[in-house]
Amino acid sequence: MKKLLLGTLALAVSSVLICSCAETSTTIASQTSTAGTTATTIQSTSSATTAKTSNTSKTTTATTKATASTTNTTTATTVETTSTNPGEHVHVFNKGVCSCGEKEPASEGLEYKLNSEDTYYIVSGIGTCTDTEISIPSYYKGKPVCEIADGVFKGNTSITSVHFPDTLLDIGRESFAYCTGLTNIYIPRKAYLTALSFVGCTSLESIEVDKNHSYLISSGNCVIYKDTGELIFGCKNSVIPDNGSVKRISSYSFYGCTGLKSIVIPEGVTHLSWQVFNGCTGLENVTLPSTLTTIGEHAFYGCTALKNAALPEKLTSLGEYAFYGCSSLIRINIPAGLQNLPSYAFYDCSGVKELSISADIKSIGKKTFWNSASLEKIVFEEGVTVIPGSFYAGSTMFSEIILPESLKTIPADAFSSMDNIREITIPKNVTSIAPSAFSQCISLEKIDVAEGNPVYHSKNNCIINTNTKTLVFGLYNCTIPDDGSVTSIGKNAFRECEKLTSIIIPSSVTHIEESAFIQCTNLKTAILSEGLKEINTHAFYMCEALDEIIIPQGTEIIGHGAFGECKSLKKAVIPDSITKIDNGAFRFCTSLAEISIPANATLGDFVFEYCTSLKSVTLANKNIGSCVFGNCTSLETFVIVEGINSLPRRTFEKCTSLKSIILPASLTYIDFDAFFDCIKLTEVKYNGTKEEWEKISIISMGNEILKRCNVTCLG
Repeated sequence: MKKLLLGTLALAVSSVLICSCAETSTTIASQTSTAGTTATTIQSTSSATTAKTSNTSKTTTATTKATASTTNTTTATTVETTSTNPGEHVHVFNKGVCSCGEKEPASEGLEYKLNSEDTYYIVSGIGTCTDTEISIPSYYKGKPVCEIADGVFKGNTSITSVHFPDTLLDIGRESFAYCTGLTNIYIPRKAYLTALSFVGCTSLESIEVDKNHSYLISSGNCVIYKDTGELIFGCKNSVIPDNGSVKRISSYSFYGCTGLKSIVIPEGVTHLSWQVFNGCTGLENVTLPSTLTTIGEHAFYGCTALKNAALPEKLTSLGEYAFYGCSSLIRINIPAGLQNLPSYAFYDCSGVKELSISADIKSIGKKTFWNSASLEKIVFEEGVTVIPGSFYAGSTMFSEIILPESLKTIPADAFSSMDNIREITIPKNVTSIAPSAFSQCISLEKIDVAEGNPVYHSKNNCIINTNTKTLVFGLYNCTIPDDGSVTSIGKNAFRECEKLTSIIIPSSVTHIEESAFIQCTNLKTAILSEGLKEINTHAFYMCEALDEIIIPQGTEIIGHGAFGECKSLKKAVIPDSITKIDNGAFRFCTSLAEISIPANATLGDFVFEYCTSLKSVTLANKNIGSCVFGNCTSLETFVIVEGINSLPRRTFEKCTSLKSIILPASLTYIDFDAFFDCIKLTEVKYNGTKEEWEKISIISMGNEILKRCNVTCLG
């Protein structure tokens, strides 16, 4: 379309037109040389008899162009132009001068550039122009002005009006975006534009398109494609025509139109494209037609005043973020034909109080109803088989949930952060409950599984997988059964259970799985019983109130970060049965003052790093990782027993209080930074001879302090 219009420029701008102030007939002849000769005859009559309310005039032009160096052809063309300011006295300009002698108004200081073929000018910048009433001339330096480049006047809030010439063919993307002082727009007959040309012009009150425009029409302050029925641009006073001329609303049509209060989408419209009403913060009511099938992404994003938006039954497609942030919306109806609810579609709709999910819903995306702060009740209708994960978490008002008998699956975080829910019953057909399905339900006091469930049963406010004997979920007031029905505390079973203050693990339990008690920040007492074999990754991570842990004899593995950041932990008893203490197991246990490390245990990296209260340690382990005691800033003395061959990198990094250390004769290698920044280390006792000391391979980088120490060889 744009290319075709540029191609017809010669006919549009070569005409000599008639000023409406002409009183008598006038004949004007003009000649050009280059491509051919043009002879123009203009017939005008008194403006009293010929001026029309539409402010149009007609010109008959006879044009002769050279088709070869010696051959001419003649063409007759009738060109009609329309004033870009209807109702005003009309001057019609040819190359900047009206037939009455009046010069065309033009804003001074604007910047121009030629197009790639040097046939017309483009307004390329605002330059030094300070006008509030912008006038784009039809000609500049003898050539027509046909385009306004992208973003030229963007954000200029002082502009109150703009005059476009009839030569204009393209109003660029965002060329007048966020010109918040602009109140009226008149689009000339051949100008191409997009919804983004005037996006964010919040003061716009009227939009009109020249009645002779090639492919656009205006009606009710809306700009519409004639052929496709697509509304591409509107303003705060828009009334979408209901005569069938509009079939769909284009992307960005009302983007950021903060003055729009109410809008009726007429019958016949089938599509609302993406970003249509994004940021229309004043929009309170929208009426959607029964014919609507599609609402695009971000369509009503951030419409914080929107109270009503009844979704029609024929709606089959809803885009992500469609009603994101519509905090005044009080009701959401889900049509039967809408089978897939996308991610974030109703995120932060904090005014919604009740929600019903039908069996027609096949999928619900990530955080679809997240942050529904006022949601009090949700009903899953019979036929629903899967509860989607994380789809409405964040409600602080929610107190009731009704689950259907048809339910089979409850995924991770499905009911996460439901602060006010007090009681829940798992239906008998549920066969899958994921870890952390009920995490952070801080008021939940009772949980049951319906009789006849083939996979789960409940006891003492614990949900237990009957076949695997895994405790899947427990409440703060639970008692773990000691009847042998539980052999494993499952992953995330008590995750972030803030009200949990004490727990007794019975002797039947052999494994505490990953993150079982993670971030139980008020857990002060955990009694572990004999029979336990493994404490897995992050099992008690960030249990900040835990002050003592006695690991029973027979336990073999302490996993990665198992007691990491237990900042109140003062005492940890580790039995000789332990064979592995994994990476960061006690890292950031800043109150840990004493520790006994079994000689047979393999130590991973960072095991006791940042244990800033440790003062004295005896190490007999042959296999240790890097930075095991790094940043233990209170550590003063350290004894390494015979059998250890090497000190890995950063073993005592930044142990700034370390004064003395005893090293074994078996030592042959000290890696880089082993004693980095041990600024108080002055005494080293070595259980070997001086000759053996000199044979030790010491990487000098980060171990310079050893050269300044008093080394006593005891061998």
